[in-house]
Order: sequence, then C-alpha cells, then structure tokens
Amino acid sequence: DIKFIPDHPCHIGSRWRRYTFSKKDGHQWWNTEGRTIRVIGDGPYVITFAGHARTTVETFPWKNEFPKITIDPSTEYSIACWDFPEEWIGGTWYMRAGPGMYCRPVLNPPIYFDTNTTQLANPVVPLPAVGSGGLEVIDQQKNESSGQEFILLNGLDHDICTQLPDIMYEEDPPVFGQTPDGMWLQFDPRYDVEENTAENPLRDGGGTRTLISNGLAQCSNVRRNVFNEHGCILSREPTTCKGTSDNLFILIGLNAENIVAIHEITGTYPYAVMNLPLGGDDNAPIVSPCIKGTKTRWEILPENECVQTDMDTQTYNVLSSVLRQTQDDNSFVRDIVFPSNGASCSADYADSLEEVSMILGNQCFKRVHPEHLSVFDLTLCTREENPCTLDLSNGDHPVKSPLDNDGNAFFDYQGQDNVFWDDQLSRLTKIGRLGDTIMFKDLPNNMRLAKVANRFNDKTSQGQSYVVVCGSRNEVANDPSLGDFGFEIIEHFQNVDINPAAHRESVFFMIALEARDQLRQLMAWQLSQLFAIVPLVLTGGWDHTE
Repeated sequence: DIKFIPDHPCHIGSRWRRYTFSKKDGHQWWNTEGRTIRVIGDGPYVITFAGHARTTVETFPWKNEFPKITIDPSTEYSIACWDFPEEWIGGTWYMRAGPGMYCRPVLNPPIYFDTNTTQLANPVVPLPAVGSGGLEVIDQQKNESSGQEFILLNGLDHDICTQLPDIMYEEDPPVFGQTPDGMWLQFDPRYDVEENTAENPLRDGGGTRTLISNGLAQCSNVRRNVFNEHGCILSREPTTCKGTSDNLFILIGLNAENIVAIHEITGTYPYAVMNLPLGGDDNAPIVSPCIKGTKTRWEILPENECVQTDMDTQTYNVLSSVLRQTQDDNSFVRDIVFPSNGASCSADYADSLEEVSMILGNQCFKRVHPEHLSVFDLTLCTREENPCTLDLSNGDHPVKSPLDNDGNAFFDYQGQDNVFWDDQLSRLTKIGRLGDTIMFKDLPNNMRLAKVANRFNDKTSQGQSYVVVCGSRNEVANDPSLGDFGFEIIEHFQNVDINPAAHRESVFFMIALEARDQLRQLMAWQLSQLFAIVPLVLTGGWDHTE
C-alpha cells in the first residue's frame, strides 16, 4: 500500500533541478492522453508538457543530424518512445509526432524563462543562493547530472508557499523557483516517507495524509499483533483512521459562513458567483427551457420578488410539474432537465421562452444562468499577471476585496467592468452549488488541507472515542539528505521510484544483504523461484509495493 506522498516545495529536504524533463515525465510514454508536448512560437520557443509551460529555448534543441521535423504549434508530440529522458542538461529524450512516426532525439534543455515568458512560470518560489547553506548541490556522484540537482536544507517562509497546496498531483502545474543570480529551477518532488515503526507509530495512523491526499496515501494503522503491540497507543486525533480509510469522511456545507472559513484558512478565494448573464458574455441566443433534454437552473426566491411570466396553462402546468418533481433539494437553486418524452409546452411557447419566472405557492422560481450561485475557486484571478483581465484601476481588487475586506462570500459578476467568465471558465475549478453539501475529498487540491479537515471534522468538536493505533516493524522515514542512493538502491529507479514494483526489489535486496538470518533468506529465495507465494503475483499487481 502507498503510505507516503510527495514533499512540498517549501519544506526542508525538497529537491530542485535545472534540466527540463525527468524520468517522471516519460514513465508512461505509451499513454499520451493529457501528457503531450506542444512547441509554441517560431523562435524563441515555449515548450509545454501536459498543458503547462516547462521552459523557453532560442532554437529547438534537436540532437545531431538525425532527420528533423518541422515544428508545428498545433501538433501534439509525445515524449519518450522507448526510453526515459536522460536527467541532465544535454541528455537525450525522444519526441514523436503521432503514431507510426519516427522518434526524433532531442537534447534536454535547461529551465529558463525570459521577461516575456516569466508569467508562464508564476508563482515563482524565491530560492536562496546555492552554497549559502540554504540550497546545496546534491548527488554529485551522478556523473552527467552533477551540479544540476539541489536540496533545500532550510525551509522557506514566504507568502508564495501558502499559495501552494499541501499535496501536488502529477497533473498540477509545475512549480518553478529562481535563485538570486537568476538561475531557474523546477521543484522535483520525492516521496516523503514518515516513520511508523512499532515503537513510534503515527499518532493518527496516517489519517491526515490520507484525507489531504484524497486517498493517494493510504491508512498506515496496522492491526495489533505480537510484533507491534508493545508500542500501540490510544489516539483521539480527529483524523485517526482505523486500518482502512472508510471512517475518514468529512462533510462540508457550502454556505456563506463556511466559504469565508475556507478562505481564512487557506488564503484561496472561493465564491458563490451570482448575476452571470443568462446568454453569457456574448449575449448568445437563449435556449427555451421547454426544449426536450435541456438542463436549466432556477433560483428560488420569495413570491414577492418576481412577477409571473405570461404563458398559457399547458406551458405553466408542464414547467411547474417538472420543477416540483425534481429530486434536487437545494434550497437556493433548482436544476431541472426537461423530459425527453411525455411532456411538452404549447407550440406558442415551446421555442420562444427565454427569461422566465414561475410563481409556485409562496415561492418564485426564476430562470438564471446555469452557473448562477455555483461556488468556484477564483484564486486564479488574483494572480499578478491578471489572467482574468480584471479592471484594477480602482484600487480594490475585484476578487480579493469582497472576502478580504468585507467577509463577503458572493462575487457579483454583474458589477464587473471587464467580462472574463466564458474565456476563463475552463480554468476555474467548480466546487459545488451554494447550499450543497460536499465531501472534504472533493475540495480542490489547494483547499484540501489538514487545517480545513480539522475545522470541519465533527469529531473535533463532539469528541471521538479512542482508536488503537499501531505501527509496523522497520517502517522508517527516508532521509532526503542522503540523495538518490539513500533509500532506493535499484539503479534505474533511484528514490523517486516512478515504478512502484521497485519498492519490493529494494526491500528484498536490503534484506538479502543485511539480514542476520541468511540461511532463511536463501531458502525464501529458492522457494520463490519454484512457485508464487503471494496471490497478487498470480493476478497481476505489478504496481503494489508490498
């Protein structure tokens, strides 16, 4: 089971590199979905991978005189082909423009952004100078990459660090840093393995890591046995897991109070967005809610806040029936889908209804934009390069101000001087709807923090019964200062371990080399050559570490 997660760019022991592509980029060269390269520009070029900028180069770094291809910004190229990128500046990696095409060797370029492309690297972590005692060269024994990999010996305390999530995923944008002399580096995450020995088990059994990693790190609480019972403890930590992660679920109501609380804890900017134009930024034609299969959203208001739209009895009865029969129980908005059969509005209104208000009892249902009162993470719009093209001429930042100055969880789009919604929607993370209840694990990565889990965990306030927490023998932490050869001894998969099966190989070799019961280990090896003794070996499971 995976019981560890990558480290954080600002933490002690984080690793940084100068070269652009690593083995982690090419570890699934056969699977190109979402992992392709684009080359933008006509010189200098911006090289992107998986949709994120990686570096800029003056000339494209083809290797030797191998037949080259014409760079096309609209073409998606795949990385690798049959081998991992060589991890040093000038090392070889391979690029292929589509199935069946030749692999072209390319030199691994250094990471670099000029004044025109620096915004592609934001946010940039300010790193200390190399050799200052804060950032040092590591793994100098690695031949070609000597001097191109670094370790942070002292943690960073910078505002940018709070903008970075506790857990970073493969699909997240890369994190770049820059030293005072202008050298560009990329954060190169290594596994952060926590000590969970029989004598010193994790107090929460690894439950906090499980929560904030959305299950990537699994519960480390081991069943009590004769080998670990002497060190077992009773834990009342609110995020303690019980051997599995089944008990780790936290519900969060998306109301104004909780939205403000998430902002205060994380420094992010979640908002319930309101007053989006029904036809979008371009005032596109509005589809009638009577079109079969059409999904529409209706805001629920007091009866006296709107006027019933003129329509005939048939249309009124059909729409009111759909609104009443929906399973949606949100108290602020109601999402409905017009039936594909068995119901229809009258011919006079079937295609012509646009902005509609329906009085039902003492409530008014007003048709609104499909994302009206949806809760979105608008943190993107607070970045220095102003990707949402906000009008910043009035002093107060349109996105920061409501939460920072007024504690207001609502973002009124109608009051914005510049429109940006349609252009930026694909880049904004939707959390849910105002009034919905969501799982903690469904929060965006930058909000799924341990402090948020503790804030919304009912067990924190109500108290929790004791849970027995036990560790396992020799489940020790790794020491990042030892470098690539300090934990994983398999040469091809050093420490970073992009191949989970290498964990088993490493454990086997360490036992074979150092265990005192050499005769028993020899017998185990001989038996393993005769038949498989682990069920997963018979059914697959190459990616299991144990």
